[in-house]
Amino acid sequence: MSTAPPPQDADDSRLLRCAAVFLPGTPPRRGHVAFWDPLDAPLPGAEGARSEEITVVRPYGAGGEVRPQAVPALLLTVADAL
Repeated sequence: MSTAPPPQDADDSRLLRCAAVFLPGTPPRRGHVAFWDPLDAPLPGAEGARSEEITVVRPYGAGGEVRPQAVPALLLTVADAL
């Protein structure tokens, strides 16, 4: 017996499919986890999250190059992200 997959618009399942990066704070315990979508899909809503633009390094072209690019992200405290 199998279970049905979560609906595509379920916020928690969509957030799990996002890339994540830790952004340290000052002091470090005030850091955040930023979630962003490598496929540039709209980000889901998440309780306690704030939207911000972050810069990440992404592939560019077919030659294996990478370049920095600003992307929209959702920032959560580490406790909320866990």
